Amino acid sequence: MRSLHEVKGIVTQIIPGNKCVVAFSAFGSSQMGVLPGNNLKTVGTVSSDVLLCNLLMVGSKLCFSCHEFGSKADHEYDWYITNAWLINDSSIAGRTPGVFLGLYNCSGKVQKLQNRLGVLCFRDHNETEHLVLFLASKCFIRGKRINAKQSLSTVLSEEDMLLFDAVPCIPEENEFGCDWFATFVWLQGPRPHDYNTSSAPGLSPTSLLLQYKMIASCPRSLFVRGKGQVLKIVNNEYGTALMSVQNNRWDSVLFHRSVCYLFKACLSTQDLNELLLEGDKLSIIAVPAPKSMIAQWIAVQVAVASEVSLDFDS
Repeated sequence: MRSLHEVKGIVTQIIPGNKCVVAFSAFGSSQMGVLPGNNLKTVGTVSSDVLLCNLLMVGSKLCFSCHEFGSKADHEYDWYITNAWLINDSSIAGRTPGVFLGLYNCSGKVQKLQNRLGVLCFRDHNETEHLVLFLASKCFIRGKRINAKQSLSTVLSEEDMLLFDAVPCIPEENEFGCDWFATFVWLQGPRPHDYNTSSAPGLSPTSLLLQYKMIASCPRSLFVRGKGQVLKIVNNEYGTALMSVQNNRWDSVLFHRSVCYLFKACLSTQDLNELLLEGDKLSIIAVPAPKSMIAQWIAVQVAVASEVSLDFDS
């Protein structure tokens, strides 16, 4: 089953069931895909709230990811759009130029296996190669997670093709230079998991962290890579940052120590008060935060950098 990532297309029809038809070009010909309303991503709105008739019209331009339907005979359209965003959505494009989609239901070839770590090579429709880091704990074979402490090389081989979902990561902070991190990989059998970030539990420390991790690990999201600096260390686990989104314009970012890296070391067990200071320069990957959060973005990963230019045009 083929998949496409970061494709651009035009809405040709709004159809019943809160769906729309999108036309685009791929493989040298015109293609048609269908977009369900809850797969259109917007800032500050959960998926269940999206009504396409209020946001789109015929001629609207979208950027999206999609995959082929399993059997063309059972579907009117060839492609199912898994996530999309409106290119001229002022709530997104006006805040930062670096918005992009996660990888969902994609396929990649095993390039490297090292004990319980692996690397996939994913090639997008522009023939650009991306490296995807995955862990044995996130690997499923025929619907079952591989055993704890089992080496990946006992169940996989280089050149195997796997399906995967992934969120972006900072390549300088992992030993393989991967720019994506797989939330799940699987071979044969059903996909192991799906994602729901629409729930909004209370803001006690435990439930806040649960909600944070659900949002930050969802590949069916919009992401942004940016530069910023520490604004405040809230406590030993949480901090806030300012991220440059335009000249003289900054957005707030909430980060947890579990996504903080310093010289490739994760700070998940460290006291942030002892390691970070206001004004420390950061590289940031983030997703839009729900309105219940204290910041505009939630960090997927932040890396402390000794030299980060905050010139928006750099």
